[in-house]
Amino acid sequence: MEFNFVSILGHLEYIFLITAFMFRNVTYLRLIALASSISAVLYYSLCADKPLLINIGWEICFSTINIYQLIIITCERYLIRFTDKELKIYNDSFSRFSPQQFKKLLKVGRFSSFEKGEFLIKINKPVETLSIIYDGKVEIIREDKVVAYCETGNIIGELSFLSGTLATADVVAIKKTFCLFWDQKTLKKLLDKDEAIFANFQLTFNEELVRKIVKSNY
Repeated sequence: MEFNFVSILGHLEYIFLITAFMFRNVTYLRLIALASSISAVLYYSLCADKPLLINIGWEICFSTINIYQLIIITCERYLIRFTDKELKIYNDSFSRFSPQQFKKLLKVGRFSSFEKGEFLIKINKPVETLSIIYDGKVEIIREDKVVAYCETGNIIGELSFLSGTLATADVVAIKKTFCLFWDQKTLKKLLDKDEAIFANFQLTFNEELVRKIVKSNY
């Protein structure tokens, strides 16, 4: 196999493309895919007597899409700002979401606090909200017995959110507790519209369930 500058460009196109799909990080994937397209444009410009315009045109199209998406990623990362409270919640519980996705969640959510002894959820009552604790601690009470505790980073009301059933336990603050919470109907509308946020919520719920199961065994 003869190697020269033009053939190397042709090989680089596919080497970059294969390498790109080895990355889970979307930024790296798009950067390397962009390098693949640039190599391809150069190759199709030089490999024949005349430039292969159809191939070059499609590669330019792919490059434009990747550049556009990289600009969006950069804007999300560096231009979207959170308060200290929002940033803490994002880093603790929503880091798999993009900053833009988390901003959408914040827009439909509300912050609230509960004093010691105040009920967040009452047994056999409809659960109208989904909450996440960002500071504080609550106890889960069933049949007058404390069966579990939830604290910073834990989600409250996820079973009712998923199943639509009534509350199966009381949830009571044992010290002043601060939560970010969402009206279930409003949140479900957002999840129905945005598949990426829905998928990330599913993964978040699964992790939360695993944490609670592990915690209950100790």
